[in-house]
Amino acid sequence: MQPLPPPAGLPAASRMHRWYSLPGKNITEIHSLIHRALKSKNDRKGLMELPIAEAQVALDEIWQALGDAGEGPETYPIRNALLRLACRVANHFDFLPSSLFLTNVVCTETENRGAGGFADVFYGTYRKRGAEIVQVAIKRVRINDASQEDQRMKRKRAFFRESMLWRHLFHRHILPCLGVSQELFNKSAMCIILPWKDKKSVRDYLTEIKKHGNLSGKALADTINEWVRN
Repeated sequence: MQPLPPPAGLPAASRMHRWYSLPGKNITEIHSLIHRALKSKNDRKGLMELPIAEAQVALDEIWQALGDAGEGPETYPIRNALLRLACRVANHFDFLPSSLFLTNVVCTETENRGAGGFADVFYGTYRKRGAEIVQVAIKRVRINDASQEDQRMKRKRAFFRESMLWRHLFHRHILPCLGVSQELFNKSAMCIILPWKDKKSVRDYLTEIKKHGNLSGKALADTINEWVRN
């Protein structure tokens, strides 16, 4: 099968990963399936019928292309198309891009620092590639707390979508998603890893500030901006 000309912003097959050892389709054929799926929603069947090992390669290729697409308004169409396709493939095959997973994350406390409707937040550390150790917040999603299998699957898919979208959100008022981990508690506990904020959540911070007086208008906006910067 000859690969289709890549849509604007998608690397040519020769620039994609070349180290895979695949029993079936080679990387050029997989790349061709990605091109077809990006061109038409009605041409995704070949991509969605790949064997598991090759489907993981396909998802990793899409994720790599998304990271290489660049920034700026001119990249939005291809970035959005790649991200939508990546989310669809992840949910269909029930796995995430390989590079989204972090190693060298350690949960250093047994008690959580906060909790929400579907997740608990723990304190920990993450050792980056350059050996730098940073403080992180570990958001553990309570997937297995749901009583029904369909509810557990719904939460898992929501986790997939949240982590993949969050990883590619870049704004000075949005905490970056560093990645995910599935090794900190047990194999079924899925966690999103975020930079640690000493002032806790913005809700906790505002509650503490309001003890010393009411906030409104510009004062409220300035207080939230201070929390984000620090």
